Amino acid sequence: MSKKDYSQKIKELEKRFEKLEKELISEKKLNEKLNKRFQGMTQEVNGNKNRKEITTKLDLDQNHNKNISLQNKNNKKSDQNPQKEKEKEKEKEKEKEKEEKEEEKEEEKEEEKEEEKEKEKEEEKEEEKEEEKEKEKEEEEEEEKEKEKEEEEEEEKEEEKEKEIIKNNKELKMRLKSLKNDLNRIKELKQFNSHSLETALPTKIQDRDTLLEQKEQLAKQKHALPAEIKLRETIIQRQIKNSERLNEINERLKTTFRNPTTLRPSMVTLQDKFLQKSFEFNKKELVIDFWYAKDNKKKGIFFITSSNVCFLTQRKKYSYLLPIKDIVTITKLKETKNGVQCRLYIVTKLQKKPYRFTNMTGYKDICLTTLQKVALNLGHDFKIIEK
Repeated sequence: MSKKDYSQKIKELEKRFEKLEKELISEKKLNEKLNKRFQGMTQEVNGNKNRKEITTKLDLDQNHNKNISLQNKNNKKSDQNPQKEKEKEKEKEKEKEKEEKEEEKEEEKEEEKEEEKEKEKEEEKEEEKEEEKEKEKEEEEEEEKEKEKEEEEEEEKEEEKEKEIIKNNKELKMRLKSLKNDLNRIKELKQFNSHSLETALPTKIQDRDTLLEQKEQLAKQKHALPAEIKLRETIIQRQIKNSERLNEINERLKTTFRNPTTLRPSMVTLQDKFLQKSFEFNKKELVIDFWYAKDNKKKGIFFITSSNVCFLTQRKKYSYLLPIKDIVTITKLKETKNGVQCRLYIVTKLQKKPYRFTNMTGYKDICLTTLQKVALNLGHDFKIIEK
């Protein structure tokens, strides 16, 4: 773990501590409010009890006063009718007993109601406590989930870093290989100071006879170095092959594009443009190899030169020139049962949309090997993807 990671973790813990402090403050405020409400409810209950006691006392006093007044009246009448008064007194006593019993029943009912209210309050408090406990559990579970997510993210980041390191190592190894190859070539070229590959290559293609004469002269030179002789022999052999291939191209162009029986009239009118383009490329650089390519909308010739890939068609839309140094990837599709013999997709630095070449009459592997050789001569390398 680096210092940045530790500092980030400390910041995250501080933020969590601040959140918990805020939650504690809010819970304290809620507890204070609940205590105040509870005190108010208890005061109201006590007040109601006192009121009921006062009302019951007043009622009893009033009844007592009424009874006294009735007794006085009855005493007055008793002087007149003593028997009747006795009977009335008995009846009054019975009524008093009934009233007292009814009052006792009412008091019992009120007490039961108060007990029920207290029970309900206690149940509500317990429910609130249970809810708080459930909330705390949920918060703890959420915190654990967040911790697990953070740990998973950290593990993913570490895995991505390891993958990037592996990729970088592979790329570095490939670069080292290419650099070693370049160094070996430079060492071979440094063995003879006066000549280099660029000076040895002629600007114009010579005839085969002249090239063969040069080869014989080199063989006769005894004072020349062996590495120099090998290099010059390989260069001359390449030039001979290129000259032969150019002759083949010109012959094929003449046979295919100048024979009106094999092509439509629209193709015959465009034969000169093909030849002009091919000769323009030949003047500037060497043509190493070529193939015929066809597609639904386009068909033409696929050239590989000493620094470019060219595709010449009867339409300007589909004719283009790709520098070999700009090639990033080439995907090679397998041969299918539908009769597609060859299919290549070339992706460059400037354009991500691939250039497609199909039906190259089975020259797929040869084309890729020649392109790799030309790219290595230019100090460039590209990836080949097989699908």
